[in-house]
Amino acid sequence: MKRYFYIGDNIDELKTISVELQSVGFAKPQIHLINRSKGKRYLDSITPFNHSFIHTLFKDEIIVILSLIATVSIFITGYFLQVNFDDLIILSILAFLCFLAFFSFISKSLLELETNEFDQSSIKEQIEIGRHVLLVEMSESQDIQLGSVMSDHPNIERVGIHEYS
Repeated sequence: MKRYFYIGDNIDELKTISVELQSVGFAKPQIHLINRSKGKRYLDSITPFNHSFIHTLFKDEIIVILSLIATVSIFITGYFLQVNFDDLIILSILAFLCFLAFFSFISKSLLELETNEFDQSSIKEQIEIGRHVLLVEMSESQDIQLGSVMSDHPNIERVGIHEYS
């Protein structure tokens, strides 16, 4: 699923776009008009909390902890097998780096379920100064219909895309 964010100054033009989108197959719940009266709270309720910095720190912390656990287990095993201490230190450092790279690769490829190509704070600022936001939620198959409707409205500016699963 995708969410497209458009900003315009004329609420009537955005309402016209909403009607046109409904005529080409979009359902009414897929189209949201956000203005100052609906405000930033509505935007927060339909878009995810922007926690990328905290989420990244937490995810990276887990990666480091998993790498340290794997490295300590290798070190302890090597100690009990009476491996030379210098070799054991080098092996542990290499194992830590390998596990760190491996767990980072896994988390980036498997856990990255959504991408944000919009700045939620700038959209909120635009709402505060009196501009209006049109939010269109759609599936991949509706790209052509959205493009055909939006091509007739050059005054409306696309400000972001949010993909999620």
